[in-house]
Amino acid sequence: PGDSDIDGLYINEVYSCNPDWVELYNAGNEELHIGGFILQDDKGAEEEYVIPEGTTIGAGEFLVLEEFSFGISSSKGDRVTLLDASRNVVDDVMLPVMEDGSSYGRRSDGGSEFAAFTAPTNGRRRPPSGTGTFGCEGVYQRGAVGSRGR
Repeated sequence: PGDSDIDGLYINEVYSCNPDWVELYNAGNEELHIGGFILQDDKGAEEEYVIPEGTTIGAGEFLVLEEFSFGISSSKGDRVTLLDASRNVVDDVMLPVMEDGSSYGRRSDGGSEFAAFTAPTNGRRRPPSGTGTFGCEGVYQRGAVGSRGR
């Protein structure tokens, strides 16, 4: 496997504070069918989550994945990888050690620069400042696979 032909699909934000979640962002102009795509942490195929068939993400939309079979570690750092159905890498993010309640993501949706955020967005557009605070208990939950924000 190598790099995927899928363009404009990003791991946009990652949160590891029970429940863990991964936010995907489709920066493209067309809906993407991502059923059969695979999400992995640093353990690779040993612990992976296969996105259910029929799952789509619209152009310019977010998809929050919350119920997967592995945990994301904020205490030691972790790696989150998104593979297409042929097991080619779509996107790959290295998470640093983070404080509880912080998320790690792109400074701007689909952008190339990453930062830790004290106010996770979980399926919503990132505000320009990326600031604010709340802990694990303050995260607004948008639902499992299939939830979208604009």
